Amino acid sequence: MTIPDSIGDMLMLKNLNLSNNKLKNIPKTIENLYSLKSLNIKANHWITIPENVKKLESEGLELIL
Repeated sequence: MTIPDSIGDMLMLKNLNLSNNKLKNIPKTIENLYSLKSLNIKANHWITIPENVKKLESEGLELIL
């Protein structure tokens, strides 16, 4: 499964659950989601946490792994 780049257009999104989707990456446009408070990316195929997600986490995002 892939997440479309247009995810970054959902500017008012506050919670996003992407768990159990066999994801390998998240589009860079997720950085546009300034209202995002919680992101669940548990049980995917990460080798490392994507840098764009780390950036959001450093800005106060609750990251659920």
